[in-house]
Amino acid sequence: MKICVMGGDARFERLRRALREYGKARGNAYIFGDERTLDAWDVPLRSEDLAMVFSAQERPVGGKSAIALLREEDFLRENACLTAEGALVAAASRAPFSLMGNACLVVGYGRIGSALVDRLVGLNAQVMVYSRRAAGRLRAMARGAQAMESLPQALSQAKFVFSTPPELLLTKEVLQFAREDARIVDLASAPYGVDLAAAQDRGLEAWRESGVPGRYCPDSAAEALERAVKAVIDRERSCEP
Repeated sequence: MKICVMGGDARFERLRRALREYGKARGNAYIFGDERTLDAWDVPLRSEDLAMVFSAQERPVGGKSAIALLREEDFLRENACLTAEGALVAAASRAPFSLMGNACLVVGYGRIGSALVDRLVGLNAQVMVYSRRAAGRLRAMARGAQAMESLPQALSQAKFVFSTPPELLLTKEVLQFAREDARIVDLASAPYGVDLAAAQDRGLEAWRESGVPGRYCPDSAAEALERAVKAVIDRERSCEP
């Protein structure tokens, strides 16, 4: 099967070079690195073709449904680990103090949040987790973090803040409790988790980090994508008569 990779960031360019074909099945596999590229596609796909899109939602393309790569659990977990590693690099590079020994707050305890906690604990940071779910707080405590039930209280202590849920939790009112020297990293997808305008009005060092694996470790991100694409092809072809 021939592979055609279109659009996307640096990781998709590397994927394009690494994965030109896979397996012996009939047809082609079309991988869309972003939804804009998919929306511009107007060529009908054949019955034996596959389409995949770097999105959490399946989308119609060329008369077929494009498989959402951001629903593939194994890939999501691997991508979360790469995101966590890149986020720590980004935060450390913009601070005059270390992660080690300092108070670090992780907001949310999903895939990225748990990956961040594991790495921060390994760095001997003072790790706090704010999760509105009791199950998330319990899992964070089991990994060596301190569970916080009050976001303002946690924010008042943290020198590093990593916001992961795609929900505005670090609002103007909450950010009033942040330390003046805090480094606040928004890792969430839209509608994002940090009111950046309010943070900047306060003079806080806050910024948004999107597409972290593609910018900080594109080679490893491409390898993760390659494994995910091959797994999708294998699964879809195994269902064929």
